[in-house]
Amino acid sequence: MRQFLKYTLATMLGIVLVNILLFLLFIGSMAALGAAFGSGKKTVVQENSVLHLELDGAFMDRGPKEQVDLPQFGFRSGTGLNDVLAGLDHARTDDKIKGVFLDLSALQ
Repeated sequence: MRQFLKYTLATMLGIVLVNILLFLLFIGSMAALGAAFGSGKKTVVQENSVLHLELDGAFMDRGPKEQVDLPQFGFRSGTGLNDVLAGLDHARTDDKIKGVFLDLSALQ
């Protein structure tokens, strides 16, 4: 009977430790995904800036509604004409932007 209790308690302790380890791995992976999606860096535009639009890769008529860029996993949603026109329209009304440089060297 004593052996049975010893093995039962050892098994229960092992299950608890594995569950704690899996929980910590889950929290770590959620934190990594949060860091990948929520960088939250704001771009500061200085006076007399030039907007540099580098159009490379696939170019579509309409871009996706949700932009998902995960270059570390080799996935990047395409750029749409509507996105480029919206960016140009925003640059037109911004007093800090004095010019536009379109880099079309790698456009497909």
